Amino acid sequence: MLKRRVIQIIAVLIGLIPACAISSQGLSRESLRLSSMVNDLPSALRSDYTKDLEKRLRRFNEKSGYAIVIVMIPSGEDEQISELISQFFATNRLEQWSSAGTALVLMTVQEGWVIVEPSPKIEKKFLTTWAAERIDGISEQESKNREIALERRLQALIEILNPWFYELDPPSAPADFAFYRSPTAEIILFPLAPFIGLMVGAALMAFTSAGQLQANGRFLVGGFVGGLVTVLIVFLVRQRGGIVPGMLYYSASISFVVAALVGALRPFWFRETIRGRKPGEKMHPPFYGRG
Repeated sequence: MLKRRVIQIIAVLIGLIPACAISSQGLSRESLRLSSMVNDLPSALRSDYTKDLEKRLRRFNEKSGYAIVIVMIPSGEDEQISELISQFFATNRLEQWSSAGTALVLMTVQEGWVIVEPSPKIEKKFLTTWAAERIDGISEQESKNREIALERRLQALIEILNPWFYELDPPSAPADFAFYRSPTAEIILFPLAPFIGLMVGAALMAFTSAGQLQANGRFLVGGFVGGLVTVLIVFLVRQRGGIVPGMLYYSASISFVVAALVGALRPFWFRETIRGRKPGEKMHPPFYGRG
Protein backbone atom coordinates (compact mmCIF):
# COMPACT_ATOMS: atom_id res chain seq x y z
CA MET A 1 0.00 0.00 0.00
CA LEU A 2 2.77 2.41 0.98
CA LYS A 3 4.77 1.47 -2.09
CA ARG A 4 1.77 2.18 -4.37
CA ARG A 5 1.25 5.53 -2.65
CA VAL A 6 4.90 6.49 -3.22
CA ILE A 7 4.63 5.54 -6.88
CA GLN A 8 1.52 7.73 -7.27
CA ILE A 9 3.29 10.72 -5.67
CA ILE A 10 6.32 10.26 -7.94
CA ALA A 11 4.04 10.07 -10.98
CA VAL A 12 2.28 13.29 -9.98
CA LEU A 13 5.62 15.07 -9.48
CA ILE A 14 6.90 13.89 -12.86
CA GLY A 15 3.72 15.17 -14.46
CA LEU A 16 4.20 18.57 -12.85
CA ILE A 17 7.75 19.02 -14.18
CA PRO A 18 6.75 20.07 -17.74
CA ALA A 19 4.09 22.40 -16.37
CA CYS A 20 6.58 24.04 -14.04
CA ALA A 21 9.08 24.45 -16.87
CA ILE A 22 6.49 26.07 -19.09
CA SER A 23 5.29 28.45 -16.38
CA SER A 24 8.85 29.48 -15.51
CA GLN A 25 9.80 30.16 -19.13
CA GLY A 26 6.48 31.36 -20.52
CA LEU A 27 4.53 34.54 -19.81
CA SER A 28 1.30 34.73 -17.92
CA ARG A 29 -1.92 35.51 -19.74
CA GLU A 30 -2.01 38.98 -18.21
CA SER A 31 1.54 39.69 -19.40
CA LEU A 32 0.40 39.08 -22.97
CA ARG A 33 -1.99 42.05 -22.74
CA LEU A 34 -0.27 45.24 -23.84
CA SER A 35 -1.56 48.64 -22.83
CA SER A 36 1.26 50.89 -24.03
CA MET A 37 3.84 51.30 -26.78
CA VAL A 38 6.71 50.39 -24.45
CA ASN A 39 6.22 47.23 -22.39
CA ASP A 40 9.24 46.52 -20.23
CA LEU A 41 8.21 43.33 -18.44
CA PRO A 42 11.57 42.64 -16.68
CA SER A 43 12.10 46.37 -15.90
CA ALA A 44 15.37 46.35 -17.82
CA LEU A 45 15.12 50.02 -18.86
CA ARG A 46 15.23 53.14 -16.74
CA SER A 47 11.76 54.23 -15.72
CA ASP A 48 12.26 57.83 -16.85
CA TYR A 49 13.51 56.66 -20.24
CA THR A 50 10.55 54.29 -20.60
CA LYS A 51 8.03 57.07 -19.92
CA ASP A 52 9.79 59.44 -22.32
CA LEU A 53 9.99 56.82 -25.08
CA GLU A 54 6.29 56.05 -24.63
CA LYS A 55 5.41 59.70 -25.33
CA ARG A 56 7.73 59.86 -28.33
CA LEU A 57 6.32 56.69 -29.92
CA ARG A 58 2.76 57.94 -29.43
CA ARG A 59 3.62 61.24 -31.13
CA PHE A 60 5.28 59.30 -33.94
CA ASN A 61 2.12 57.24 -34.35
CA GLU A 62 -0.02 60.38 -34.55
CA LYS A 63 2.06 62.12 -37.22
CA SER A 64 3.03 59.12 -39.35
CA GLY A 65 0.26 56.55 -38.89
CA TYR A 66 2.77 53.82 -37.99
CA ALA A 67 2.72 52.11 -34.59
CA ILE A 68 5.92 50.74 -33.08
CA VAL A 69 5.24 48.50 -30.09
CA ILE A 70 8.19 47.44 -27.94
CA VAL A 71 8.04 44.37 -25.71
CA MET A 72 10.96 43.35 -23.54
CA ILE A 73 10.95 39.91 -21.93
CA PRO A 74 13.50 38.25 -19.61
CA SER A 75 14.43 35.41 -22.00
CA GLY A 76 13.05 33.28 -24.82
CA GLU A 77 13.50 30.06 -26.77
CA ASP A 78 13.68 29.76 -30.54
CA GLU A 79 10.70 27.45 -30.78
CA GLN A 80 8.55 29.73 -28.62
CA ILE A 81 9.27 33.10 -30.21
CA SER A 82 6.97 32.80 -33.23
CA GLU A 83 4.11 31.54 -31.08
CA LEU A 84 4.69 34.30 -28.55
CA ILE A 85 4.61 36.98 -31.24
CA SER A 86 1.41 35.55 -32.68
CA GLN A 87 -0.16 35.66 -29.22
CA PHE A 88 0.83 39.29 -28.79
CA PHE A 89 -0.76 40.22 -32.12
CA ALA A 90 -3.91 38.17 -31.55
CA THR A 91 -4.47 39.10 -27.89
CA ASN A 92 -4.00 42.83 -28.42
CA ARG A 93 -5.18 43.17 -32.04
CA LEU A 94 -2.03 45.11 -32.84
CA GLU A 95 -3.04 45.56 -36.48
CA GLN A 96 -5.71 48.00 -35.27
CA TRP A 97 -3.26 50.16 -33.32
CA SER A 98 -2.38 52.15 -36.42
CA SER A 99 -3.71 53.18 -39.80
CA ALA A 100 -0.51 52.61 -41.80
CA GLY A 101 0.86 49.48 -40.11
CA THR A 102 2.25 48.08 -36.86
CA ALA A 103 5.73 46.78 -36.08
CA LEU A 104 6.27 44.69 -32.95
CA VAL A 105 9.81 44.83 -31.56
CA LEU A 106 10.46 41.89 -29.22
CA MET A 107 13.71 42.04 -27.22
CA THR A 108 15.06 39.41 -24.84
CA VAL A 109 17.25 40.68 -22.03
CA GLN A 110 19.17 37.48 -21.30
CA GLU A 111 20.05 36.46 -24.86
CA GLY A 112 20.05 39.93 -26.41
CA TRP A 113 17.76 38.87 -29.26
CA VAL A 114 15.87 41.49 -31.25
CA ILE A 115 12.95 40.28 -33.36
CA VAL A 116 10.89 42.68 -35.46
CA GLU A 117 7.52 41.39 -36.62
CA PRO A 118 5.55 43.68 -39.00
CA SER A 119 1.84 43.56 -39.63
CA PRO A 120 0.66 42.45 -43.11
CA LYS A 121 0.33 46.08 -44.28
CA ILE A 122 4.08 46.72 -44.06
CA GLU A 123 5.45 43.19 -44.32
CA LYS A 124 7.03 43.75 -47.76
CA LYS A 125 9.23 46.54 -46.40
CA PHE A 126 11.04 44.04 -44.16
CA LEU A 127 11.64 41.26 -46.70
CA THR A 128 14.90 42.71 -48.03
CA THR A 129 18.47 41.99 -47.04
CA TRP A 130 19.04 45.70 -46.48
CA ALA A 131 16.24 45.81 -43.88
CA ALA A 132 17.71 42.89 -41.94
CA GLU A 133 21.19 44.42 -42.03
CA ARG A 134 19.89 47.77 -40.80
CA ILE A 135 18.18 46.20 -37.79
CA ASP A 136 21.16 44.01 -36.86
CA GLY A 137 23.85 46.52 -37.75
CA ILE A 138 24.89 47.94 -34.38
CA SER A 139 28.32 47.77 -32.81
CA GLU A 140 29.23 45.82 -29.69
CA GLN A 141 29.86 49.05 -27.83
CA GLU A 142 26.34 50.28 -28.58
CA SER A 143 24.77 46.97 -27.60
CA LYS A 144 26.27 47.21 -24.10
CA ASN A 145 23.81 49.98 -23.25
CA ARG A 146 20.19 48.86 -23.67
CA GLU A 147 18.84 52.37 -24.20
CA ILE A 148 21.36 53.23 -26.91
CA ALA A 149 20.90 49.84 -28.59
CA LEU A 150 17.14 50.35 -28.59
CA GLU A 151 17.46 53.86 -30.03
CA ARG A 152 19.64 52.59 -32.85
CA ARG A 153 17.16 49.80 -33.63
CA LEU A 154 14.29 52.29 -33.65
CA GLN A 155 16.20 54.58 -35.98
CA ALA A 156 16.78 51.68 -38.40
CA LEU A 157 13.16 50.59 -38.10
CA ILE A 158 11.87 54.05 -38.99
CA GLU A 159 14.19 54.19 -42.00
CA ILE A 160 12.69 50.92 -43.23
CA LEU A 161 9.13 52.14 -42.70
CA ASN A 162 9.74 55.40 -44.55
CA PRO A 163 13.22 56.61 -45.54
CA TRP A 164 12.17 60.24 -45.95
CA PHE A 165 10.85 62.55 -43.27
CA TYR A 166 9.32 60.45 -40.49
CA GLU A 167 11.66 60.92 -37.56
CA LEU A 168 11.35 60.05 -33.92
CA ASP A 169 11.40 63.01 -31.55
CA PRO A 170 14.66 63.40 -29.63
CA PRO A 171 14.86 61.92 -26.13
CA SER A 172 14.50 64.32 -23.23
CA ALA A 173 18.11 63.56 -22.28
CA PRO A 174 19.90 63.71 -25.67
CA ALA A 175 23.32 63.67 -24.03
CA ASP A 176 22.83 59.96 -23.35
CA PHE A 177 22.31 59.21 -27.05
CA ALA A 178 25.18 60.44 -29.20
CA PHE A 179 23.65 59.17 -32.42
CA TYR A 180 20.40 61.12 -32.46
CA ARG A 181 19.79 63.20 -35.57
CA SER A 182 17.25 65.69 -36.85
CA PRO A 183 16.30 66.02 -40.55
CA THR A 184 15.89 69.78 -40.15
CA ALA A 185 19.64 70.33 -40.54
CA GLU A 186 19.53 68.57 -43.92
CA ILE A 187 16.78 70.73 -45.47
CA ILE A 188 19.54 72.82 -47.05
CA LEU A 189 20.07 69.96 -49.49
CA PHE A 190 16.76 70.74 -51.23
CA PRO A 191 18.05 73.91 -52.95
CA LEU A 192 21.73 72.96 -52.72
CA ALA A 193 21.57 69.72 -54.74
CA PRO A 194 20.25 71.22 -58.03
CA PHE A 195 22.59 74.20 -57.64
CA ILE A 196 25.58 71.87 -57.28
CA GLY A 197 24.48 69.91 -60.35
CA LEU A 198 24.16 73.11 -62.37
CA MET A 199 27.55 74.46 -61.34
CA VAL A 200 29.38 71.16 -61.82
CA GLY A 201 27.83 70.63 -65.24
CA ALA A 202 28.65 74.16 -66.37
CA ALA A 203 32.24 73.92 -65.12
CA LEU A 204 32.79 70.60 -66.90
CA MET A 205 31.45 71.89 -70.20
CA ALA A 206 33.34 75.20 -70.03
CA PHE A 207 36.74 74.25 -68.66
CA THR A 208 37.36 70.58 -69.47
CA SER A 209 37.53 68.40 -72.55
CA ALA A 210 34.21 66.83 -71.58
CA GLY A 211 32.53 69.61 -73.54
CA GLN A 212 33.94 68.17 -76.77
CA LEU A 213 32.24 64.79 -76.33
CA GLN A 214 29.11 63.64 -78.09
CA ALA A 215 25.73 64.42 -76.53
CA ASN A 216 25.37 61.04 -74.80
CA GLY A 217 28.95 61.22 -73.53
CA ARG A 218 28.37 64.70 -72.11
CA PHE A 219 25.19 63.44 -70.50
CA LEU A 220 26.87 60.53 -68.73
CA VAL A 221 30.04 62.34 -67.70
CA GLY A 222 28.16 65.40 -66.44
CA GLY A 223 25.64 63.34 -64.51
CA PHE A 224 28.23 61.05 -62.94
CA VAL A 225 30.52 63.85 -61.80
CA GLY A 226 27.59 65.97 -60.57
CA GLY A 227 26.15 63.10 -58.54
CA LEU A 228 29.57 62.18 -57.13
CA VAL A 229 30.34 65.75 -56.02
CA THR A 230 26.92 66.05 -54.41
CA VAL A 231 27.33 62.79 -52.48
CA LEU A 232 30.66 64.04 -51.13
CA ILE A 233 29.04 67.30 -50.01
CA VAL A 234 26.13 65.39 -48.47
CA PHE A 235 28.55 63.48 -46.26
CA LEU A 236 30.09 66.76 -45.17
CA VAL A 237 26.76 68.09 -43.87
CA ARG A 238 25.56 64.82 -42.35
CA GLN A 239 25.06 64.54 -38.60
CA ARG A 240 26.61 62.06 -36.19
CA GLY A 241 23.56 59.85 -36.42
CA GLY A 242 23.85 59.64 -40.19
CA ILE A 243 21.73 61.18 -42.91
CA VAL A 244 18.10 60.55 -43.74
CA PRO A 245 18.31 58.04 -46.63
CA GLY A 246 15.67 59.86 -48.65
CA MET A 247 17.73 63.04 -48.57
CA LEU A 248 20.74 61.15 -49.92
CA TYR A 249 18.66 59.61 -52.72
CA TYR A 250 17.15 62.99 -53.61
CA SER A 251 20.46 64.88 -53.59
CA ALA A 252 22.36 62.37 -55.71
CA SER A 253 19.56 61.85 -58.25
CA ILE A 254 18.57 65.51 -58.74
CA SER A 255 22.20 66.57 -59.08
CA PHE A 256 22.83 63.77 -61.59
CA VAL A 257 19.84 64.85 -63.70
CA VAL A 258 20.68 68.56 -63.65
CA ALA A 259 24.39 68.09 -64.44
CA ALA A 260 23.59 65.54 -67.14
CA LEU A 261 21.09 67.87 -68.83
CA VAL A 262 23.58 70.75 -68.71
CA GLY A 263 26.06 68.50 -70.54
CA ALA A 264 23.62 67.06 -73.05
CA LEU A 265 22.14 70.47 -73.92
CA ARG A 266 25.51 72.20 -74.11
CA PRO A 267 24.89 73.76 -77.57
CA PHE A 268 21.87 75.58 -76.14
CA TRP A 269 23.69 76.89 -73.05
CA PHE A 270 27.08 77.75 -74.61
CA ARG A 271 26.75 79.81 -77.78
CA GLU A 272 29.69 79.44 -80.12
CA THR A 273 28.49 81.30 -83.23
CA ILE A 274 27.08 84.49 -81.72
CA ARG A 275 29.02 87.59 -82.70
CA GLY A 276 30.91 85.53 -85.30
CA ARG A 277 33.37 83.33 -83.47
CA LYS A 278 36.50 83.07 -85.56
CA PRO A 279 38.28 79.77 -86.22
CA GLY A 280 40.58 78.91 -83.33
CA GLU A 281 39.07 81.57 -81.08
CA LYS A 282 38.55 80.44 -77.49
CA MET A 283 34.88 79.86 -76.63
CA HIS A 284 33.45 81.61 -73.55
CA PRO A 285 30.14 80.76 -71.87
CA PRO A 286 27.67 83.64 -72.27
CA PHE A 287 27.47 84.22 -68.53
CA TYR A 288 31.22 84.74 -68.24
CA GLY A 289 31.41 87.44 -70.92
CA ARG A 290 33.93 87.69 -73.72
CA GLY A 291 37.43 89.12 -73.79
